[in-house]
Amino acid sequence: MRNAALALLATGTITMVILFAYYLLASRAMGQHDLWLPIAVPWTAGIAAGFTSMLAVSAVERRNRRFAQEALGRYTSKALVQELMDHPEHLSLEWGDKREMSVFFSDIAGFTTISEGLPPEKLVALLNDYLTEMTDLVLAHGGIVDKYIGDAVMAFWGAPLGTSNHALRAVQCAIAMRDRCLERQPHWKATFGFDVVARAGVNSGLAVVGNMGSRHKYNYTVMGD
Repeated sequence: MRNAALALLATGTITMVILFAYYLLASRAMGQHDLWLPIAVPWTAGIAAGFTSMLAVSAVERRNRRFAQEALGRYTSKALVQELMDHPEHLSLEWGDKREMSVFFSDIAGFTTISEGLPPEKLVALLNDYLTEMTDLVLAHGGIVDKYIGDAVMAFWGAPLGTSNHALRAVQCAIAMRDRCLERQPHWKATFGFDVVARAGVNSGLAVVGNMGSRHKYNYTVMGD
């Protein structure tokens, strides 16, 4: 955004300098040589061109911003992407916030047996289907998916936007996940040959939420008891 603003400022300044220089040249030609040079048309064209450039750059900037939000939203929460775009200072290892929140963990019971009994492509298909169903429920209940660890899902409520009913939302989501697994179980059994039973745990309390990792790579996550 800053680069685009600088480009627009530079373009506008150069355009105005050129138009002013042309005005001085036309005035001198008229005063000293009785030579008439049109002024209105070049000025109008220059201002129109500058305004068009501003619109074009603004449109490209909005498109790039939208693309970045949509692309990053596939790797993390869209709410988190928006928060970081609104507050780029949070993109630092030094940033963290201590708050009351709820954290959810779940995994598939007997997943080692399932993974050993399925070919890799079938295992990937099962996991993608299962994780999609679970993620939809987390988002529907206002949560943030922190990460996937194989078959495990880690999610939290209460950040980046604070909410007073984070515990209620987390528990409601856990119940909805259990119900969804029961609903999808016949399909998974018929397609993959295994019963998919998910286990979940929810804990509420003080945690630090922020960026954790190394200078080369870090995640927005939570740490606490």
